[in-house]
Amino acid sequence: MRLDLSLSQRPEMQLRLSPQLIQRIEILQLPAHELIELIQQECAENETIEVEPARSEETAVGNGKELPGQEVSEQVAENLEKYSGTQEMMRPRARADGERDAKMEAMANAPSGPGTLQDHLLDQISFANLPAGVRGFAEILVQHLDENGFLREPVEELLIPHDETFTVDEAKKALRFLKTLDPIGVGAKDIRECFLMQLDEGHPRFPLHRKIVADHLEDWQENRLPKIAREAEVDVEAVKVAMDDLRSILSPPPGRLFRRDVVVPVRPDVVVEKVEDQWEVRLEDDYYPTVSISPAYVSLSREGGLKGKARRELKGKLDRARFLIEAIEQRKNTLLRVAVEIVEHQREFLEHGGLRPLKMRDVADQLGLHVSTVSRAISDKWMQTPRGVFPLKHFFTGAAPGGEASGLESRDSVRQKVKEIIDAEDKAKPLSDEDIVRELKTLGLDIARRTVTKYRKMMNIPSSRQRREY
Repeated sequence: MRLDLSLSQRPEMQLRLSPQLIQRIEILQLPAHELIELIQQECAENETIEVEPARSEETAVGNGKELPGQEVSEQVAENLEKYSGTQEMMRPRARADGERDAKMEAMANAPSGPGTLQDHLLDQISFANLPAGVRGFAEILVQHLDENGFLREPVEELLIPHDETFTVDEAKKALRFLKTLDPIGVGAKDIRECFLMQLDEGHPRFPLHRKIVADHLEDWQENRLPKIAREAEVDVEAVKVAMDDLRSILSPPPGRLFRRDVVVPVRPDVVVEKVEDQWEVRLEDDYYPTVSISPAYVSLSREGGLKGKARRELKGKLDRARFLIEAIEQRKNTLLRVAVEIVEHQREFLEHGGLRPLKMRDVADQLGLHVSTVSRAISDKWMQTPRGVFPLKHFFTGAAPGGEASGLESRDSVRQKVKEIIDAEDKAKPLSDEDIVRELKTLGLDIARRTVTKYRKMMNIPSSRQRREY
């Protein structure tokens, strides 16, 4: 057997994306605020680019400013909470004597809160009159708190690496002191202990409060009021009153008060308005700076005053400027075409609120685009309508099971019907998922029970047992 080496040629075709095409793809899928940042960055790096200020003041939903032609309504706020994934605002806790905590009041009114829960606790420790050993171990305990402000590990285990520096007595005193700090609940081992620490022993219903928190948190969550009443030897009405007390007394885990969630202001990319019985679609791009090429550098390039490397560098920068401008214009054109097609398909939603089934492939085929182009065009883009501000992805929804024959029932509209049925139920006898299936059948929708359960959970609606009111 003999091995030989030889050279040969073989024709082969490969698809390679040019840097310009990659830039166009990236610009197409950028949200508004990132596109503005990109323009500013390119302007700083390329002196051939000229940028004129935006034609109008920045407008945003969620930062307290007014949308053009529409006030920020409660519905808009609900939509932003739904689609932006914003965290629930945590209320300050109330003191046991009914007065608001002075420190929490100051935190609420301050322009910005303390950096972290750990910083807040270390500040309190630094001002406390403590023995050196207790102070030192308290500072160690602070560093072992989890994101909720709980101390999950036993203090004896945390002491092991420091047993030559601190005594068991100092460690236990440090933990007791930590649990006295603000906010109440710091240092608890779990949510149950956190809530127990917040109870007011002077409250007339304190024994029942403690019984519910200590022994029946799961029953409370599952709305098993009769079981709580039976084991606490009180009637259901007394349990309901005690639960109302607890809702006003108990605060979230202390660590949640110090979470910092960055909320990017939402700007509508597209505005839809009805003018004389016709739906008009326009791009909301007044807050974008206008990008152009400097005439001085164009003249310099044409005059031939530069030679060699300097000329090549200037030509490269002029080319990049042209590519940027073309990519931005192509982005606008594609976004507008997709938005017009969405409005054409979803007139029913704009008029009455019911979404029709719509897939990205349908829009792509209609416009002669690739489905990935449509996906990039709607990514992180928002549409302002008379019914509120929605992400463009909201308008793409498949047909619900059992509704495909007619082609008129989207998953969103079926979810809305499920919600309407639940809202209208007798809360003393809430409907099970099987009952909701039967109600939907009377409306001409044959939906499986597991589908109803999935839709209910997607809307964060509890089960029938949890919805029951006693």
